[in-house]
Parts: sequence; structure tokens; C-alpha cells
Amino acid sequence: MEQIRDYQQSRVYRWQAKHLPNGGTVHITNAQAIVNHIWSDFGLEYPPIVEQIDVRTKKWAGKANRLTIWLQSEVSLRTIIHEVAHSMTSNVYGESAQHGPIFMGVYSKLLQKFLDVDVLHIIQTCAIENVDIDINASPIFTDEGA
Repeated sequence: MEQIRDYQQSRVYRWQAKHLPNGGTVHITNAQAIVNHIWSDFGLEYPPIVEQIDVRTKKWAGKANRLTIWLQSEVSLRTIIHEVAHSMTSNVYGESAQHGPIFMGVYSKLLQKFLDVDVLHIIQTCAIENVDIDINASPIFTDEGA
């Protein structure tokens, strides 16, 4: 997968803040179990490891690659789901779908399943906020050649 410019990051953040529930607050001690559950529910093995972001970091609530999800000590369930979508759309070589259409497609599937967000709501609000989405996307590392 070619590394792409993260052209819609701010649009995705604005969209989720405006149109999605946060799902409540989760403490870091419970985050790994949630990540494991989501991962296995998608039929995947070897979930990313959850680690706490350095307490001095205030820039992000979370950050992820294929192998690790870093979180603040308390985050919303939506943040965990967002970071799991990043892990599912990244590979071990550091390539990532960023916040592009593939990420959004996988994120939408997670939102439907774990936050009970209606797919039509996702599609309609993405259109309103000019967020590109590939509704048929799947985790990249399960595809042939990924």
C-alpha cells in the first residue's frame, strides 16, 4: 500500500465530533479487553497491544499502528474504535490508509457493530461533511498481497 497524504484528517475529526456518540469513558485498564473483543469479532488474530501514551502528551487521545494502540488513561469508546480502525488499516511495514476512504469504510463497520450507529446515518453525514468513504473496505492486511 502506498503511503498517502492524510487529506481528510480534519474533516474526519469534525465529522465524528459532530455526528457520532462517544460511547462513554473507558479506563486504560479495560482497553485491551475491548480491543481483543473487537479484533476477534472480525475473525482476526494477533490484536494490537494497548499501551498508555506518555502522561505529558496532550496532543492526542490515541494513536495507532498495526502492532500498538497508544491511549490516554481515560478515553471514549469511540476513540478506541477509531484507533482499532487505524490498526486494521495499517500494516507491519508502517503503511497506513490514514483517514482516507478505506479507513472510513472499516471505521464505519466498527461504528455500526460496537456503537450501534446506523449505516445510512454514516453515509449521509459523511456526504454532508465531505468525508470520502469506501463502504466496502475491509482490514488491509487480510487482503491478498497486503
